Amino acid sequence: MNLLLKLQILIVFTFFGFASASIPAFGAESPPPSTPEVKEASPTPETPSKPAETAESVPASPPVPSPTRLGEYPSFTASGDISRFAGEKLYIDISFLWFKNAAKAEIGLYKNKDGSFYSILQAETLGFVGFFTSYRKHVYRAEHQIIDGGKRLRTTRFVREVTIADEVEKSINVMNYETRINKWYKFINEQLVSKGSREIPSDVQFDGILAAFYNFRNGVYGPFKEGADYSIHTIPEKNTAEFKVHVLSAEERSTLSQIEGRPQNDGYALRVTIPPEIFKTSNGELQFWSSKHLIPIETVVQDYFMLGDLHAKLNRREMNAPIIEVRQLSAPVAPKTETVTP
Repeated sequence: MNLLLKLQILIVFTFFGFASASIPAFGAESPPPSTPEVKEASPTPETPSKPAETAESVPASPPVPSPTRLGEYPSFTASGDISRFAGEKLYIDISFLWFKNAAKAEIGLYKNKDGSFYSILQAETLGFVGFFTSYRKHVYRAEHQIIDGGKRLRTTRFVREVTIADEVEKSINVMNYETRINKWYKFINEQLVSKGSREIPSDVQFDGILAAFYNFRNGVYGPFKEGADYSIHTIPEKNTAEFKVHVLSAEERSTLSQIEGRPQNDGYALRVTIPPEIFKTSNGELQFWSSKHLIPIETVVQDYFMLGDLHAKLNRREMNAPIIEVRQLSAPVAPKTETVTP
């Protein structure tokens, strides 16, 4: 079905209110996100009345612990052994246009049985929006080394795969830090369409979007501070080779909260610019509202595809996610004369 016909269907659904009335799955409010890390203590059951006792004879009741808020967890530290993130998985609900929970995403860091590490981010559209976008799916996979005394992830292989209907676009970047060479390959439906290589400067690490996510949370690029700016070297995409991160100052965050009509809290707000090719957006601009433990609670991806801004909300965080071996992940078939590994 061509795009024009899909647009006509979308307009009809919107005009007659079908998006909110006839399709409750998209318009219904999401259940409040759960926080599996810490559970609120159950109230002490009432017991039959007893004879009155003096204040001195009645032991003080222990305080009831407060539940951990979304995006916070008891074991948080600002820096340390980065392998502590292994097994963490974040579940994200995505909405755009008039549709709530129109897509879902998951991001996690895993440790293989052989001790190596890898991370996965995958997102896909669902339901009517899935139909309208040809069931668009993004999958990002990275293999990592741990360096700098256990504090930093360094990407050695990064795979980006975007599926739209029956077309699969895939790119592979392989970083060899012994030869300081980055080889890259692009495939359409498993057919190699282009390739190349570039030198990795001696004082630079090419951090993919996944390594940067965990490294930033571990203070690799400098201590986290409101009002600070960070530049992160990444795999070059169309002459863009850096992520730019600005943490809003308390004053900037307060102003933005007022503009957006959100309550003041003790979290953070960040503006991030990444190469547009990563998420297939027009400008690569993202805005994050983060917990004080640096987990994104709400994210706005500006000008996604042709549907405007995409809004993502954290649903929950889980630890000890099941291990998925890297060898189970799909890989393109290269021509007989070509190899996609060093």
